[in-house]
Amino acid sequence: MGSLAGALVLDLGSGTGCQAAHLARDHGAIVDAVDSSPAQHQRAVSTYGHLPACAFTWPMSTPPGPSKPWAELHRQGMGPTQEAFLDLVRPTEDARHYCQNVIWGNLQTPDYVRAMLRLVVDFHGFPDDIEAGVTARTARAGLIGAEGRTYHVLLGEAALRRNIGGTGVMRRQLARLRDSFGLPGLKLGVVPDRAQLGIHPGNSFGIFEGRRVELENFGDSPTHTSVEQVTTYQRAFGLLAQGAVYEEEADADRRPPPRSRGL
Repeated sequence: MGSLAGALVLDLGSGTGCQAAHLARDHGAIVDAVDSSPAQHQRAVSTYGHLPACAFTWPMSTPPGPSKPWAELHRQGMGPTQEAFLDLVRPTEDARHYCQNVIWGNLQTPDYVRAMLRLVVDFHGFPDDIEAGVTARTARAGLIGAEGRTYHVLLGEAALRRNIGGTGVMRRQLARLRDSFGLPGLKLGVVPDRAQLGIHPGNSFGIFEGRRVELENFGDSPTHTSVEQVTTYQRAFGLLAQGAVYEEEADADRRPPPRSRGL
C-alpha cells in the first residue's frame, strides 16, 4: 500500500470505526466512514469523533433542516431565522463547525449575539426583532454536552480579535470562550494566523451529521446535501483541523521552559 497522506478514503461498513481511525491517525488519510447501524455509528463517533480527519456518517439519517428557505426566514426577522436554526441544531448529534471571523454561535454571549444581529439587521434591512433572535441563539448553549451530542469546532484566530460590540462585549465573550474549553462533548480548536494550511481559507460553514452543510455568506446562505459537496467540506474541515491548536497544546506553549541546572 502506497502513501495515503491526504488521500480521500471511503470506508463502507466501518463498524465501530477502528479501521477508519487507523487510516486517518496512522497513515494521514482523510476518511469518510459509513455504517448503516445507528448503534455502531454512535460508538464510532463517541470513540473516534475527536479525530479531525475522520467523518462518521449514518446514511439512514435524514438531514434536518428548516421548513422554509433561509432567505424567506431572513425577511421575516431574526426571531424566525434563529428559531429555525435552533430546530436544525437540536436534533443534530454530531456537528463540525469552522468559524473564520466570528465566535461559534453556540458559545456567543447575549451581548455578542445582540451586536452581531444588529450588524445583520442594519446591513440587510431585515425586521428589527433582535431580542427574539438573541433568545433563540443563546438557547443553543444548553445543547452542549446534552444527550451525547458531540461538537468539533474550529475558530480562526481572527475570530478572537474581531471587535464585535466593543471592548466590554469582547472581554466578556473571550472569558466565556476560555471557560468553554473542556466542556463535555466539545472539542474546540483555534487555527492560528501563522499556521501553514493545506487548503486555501474559505467562508465559515457547519456540517451536520455528516449529511448537510450550511454556508455563511453576505448575500445568501446556501445549503448542500449532495454526497459530493458534503465530502468536499468534510475534507476541507480535516485539512483546517490539521493546522489548529487545542487546549492541551496551548497549555504546553504557555508553559515556561525548564530552568538550567548549569553553574
